[in-house]
Amino acid sequence: MKHKTLLILTVIFILAVLLRAISAQHSNVITDESVFAVRSINFLSSGMYSTIDQAPLHLALVDLSERAFGVSGWSSRLPNIIFGGLAIFLIYLIVREFGDRKWALFS
Repeated sequence: MKHKTLLILTVIFILAVLLRAISAQHSNVITDESVFAVRSINFLSSGMYSTIDQAPLHLALVDLSERAFGVSGWSSRLPNIIFGGLAIFLIYLIVREFGDRKWALFS
């Protein structure tokens, strides 16, 4: 049963990441995304790891993604795509802790 649950969660994770990646490919960079994308360029090499109004971890992850794949709308969204998919596992674990496996998979 545990292997079946893991397989189902893996399939859901892959589908979620693929759907988010396809959506990111076909939408424009707007509002907060554009601000984060611009401010994250060379964030790690700047030495300024503290910000007042933005999350430094997010800026660092976007900077790493932009270094690896170049500066683009897609590369600035890649950390959000990955962590959005990982949130599926987190939600599953939380619901399983307070409920049962069926509800956890349903969530």
